[in-house]
Amino acid sequence: MDAKQIQIELFNQVKLRLPANLSLVDSVAAVLSCSTDSAYRRIRGEKPLDLQEARLLSDYFNISIDAVMGTLGSRIIFTSNHVAAAEYNFADYQFGVLKSLKYFHSFEEKRLYYECKDIPIFHLYEVKELAAFKYFFWHKYLFQHEAFRHQMFSMDSYPDELYETGLQIAEQYKTLPSTEFWSIESLSSVLRQIDFFYDTGSFKNKDDAAIAYNSVKQLMTSIEKECAAGVKQPILGNADAVPGDYDVFINEVLLGANTILAVLGSSRMVFLNHSVFNYAFTNDLQFGLYIEGFLNNLANSSTQISKVSEMERKAFFNAAYKIIDDRISRL
Repeated sequence: MDAKQIQIELFNQVKLRLPANLSLVDSVAAVLSCSTDSAYRRIRGEKPLDLQEARLLSDYFNISIDAVMGTLGSRIIFTSNHVAAAEYNFADYQFGVLKSLKYFHSFEEKRLYYECKDIPIFHLYEVKELAAFKYFFWHKYLFQHEAFRHQMFSMDSYPDELYETGLQIAEQYKTLPSTEFWSIESLSSVLRQIDFFYDTGSFKNKDDAAIAYNSVKQLMTSIEKECAAGVKQPILGNADAVPGDYDVFINEVLLGANTILAVLGSSRMVFLNHSVFNYAFTNDLQFGLYIEGFLNNLANSSTQISKVSEMERKAFFNAAYKIIDDRISRL
């Protein structure tokens, strides 16, 4: 590629990342602090970008210049805003998740695919007691936050403002079309965490273990109803909320990590889970299309339990309820 072709390709990549309601020229003008006429001339390749302008665009729209130039070969650029315990702020993390979901919603064509090694994090916020338990567990054992080091868990330790933000996250996901891939092992992580708290005497109140288990059961009951209907149900009572259609597949053999694919118009974003809580993401289109193809193949080798396959759906959720009830009965 010559310099002009690289510049035009850079703007093509910018356009792919823009929601349908935003103008390319207005967005470029805002990022470069120039007039719309000057932005037009750069977009058409009539005026060369300088290095500082190219950097501003690549940073703002998360575009790899190497990828635009075609020099990456088989390499893929990922970005990871991973949690560091010393400077961790859960409210900032929640707002980041909420911002991402709102960005997904800004596209006319959109769908989120989730390969569920664990219960998807967006679901957890629907049930306050479950959100409270996960919040405490993450801080005490994953982040080893000093304020939680010697604390015992109590259901009333979850800040109200975090609960409210969590409900907004859950609501955004409820109205986003999505496809999820589950296995019965998707429940194992949270149930083992509750087991651990009970076995080590980490519950401040003796009834909280049963409440924690029942919060998982409450969530699974909600998900079962949505599976049967094939749509998710908004929870905040907003009359304008449009339920997102909901496809769920079960596969007890091929399920991998908590991989997320966002299909946003003609662009793709892939989020790969690492170090339990964190995600690295890429906008690499070819990699996104590869992951999309993999998930389509996974769907073909799985059993759909949303809208159809009532017997398989009941068998899956009854097995989940039995696992939870068996734990409650041992308390």
